[in-house]
Amino acid sequence: MPGSPLPTEPLHPAVAGLVAAVKAYELLTVEAAVHGDREAAYQALVANPLGPEESDAQALLDEMLEINKPYLPQFWR
Repeated sequence: MPGSPLPTEPLHPAVAGLVAAVKAYELLTVEAAVHGDREAAYQALVANPLGPEESDAQALLDEMLEINKPYLPQFWR
């Protein structure tokens, strides 16, 4: 049946941490987008394994939100 989960072996420890980090980033990104939550957006940037250094995250977030303001009204209430 399509959409049914398939049983698998546990992930190898070398990749399990990366998968967990990416999932945390994804969940925080959805939380931020749905609720216009700037703190969740900041945490998503910091949690992203390919994201900016924490010291650069706030400035990057501010710039991204400003540039995309017409598309992200939930962040500007």
